Amino acid sequence: MSSTGMHVPDRHLRADLHMGADHSVITVVGELDSSSVEKFRDAVRRALIGGTRILVVDLGPITFLGSAGLAALMWTDKIGRRVDTSVRFVCPPENRLVSRPIELTGLAAYLALFPTQVDAAQWRLPHDGQV
Repeated sequence: MSSTGMHVPDRHLRADLHMGADHSVITVVGELDSSSVEKFRDAVRRALIGGTRILVVDLGPITFLGSAGLAALMWTDKIGRRVDTSVRFVCPPENRLVSRPIELTGLAAYLALFPTQVDAAQWRLPHDGQV
């Protein structure tokens, strides 16, 4: 709410969804925290409703990753598993604002993390018939 009592739209996060033939990409730009997590979840829902089999979530442009954002990453992975979508997160090691919280919370051992979008999109599970 602004000082005038009017609702001010969330401007500190963008979750851009690009649906492709073989995979979809959500690029998350800005701050992923409790005030912006629903915008991110909406993009995930749109991708999954669209029937994507591989969802790449690019966290590279994130400037802040709060606890609600970390929970949203876990939710994304969990919901992806439920609908048989492979969720892959781009977490460039040089963006310590993203990689550090993921490492400290132990999520690095749980989430499928890749340094680039290309690496995430090209990786195949052993049961996909490719290595």
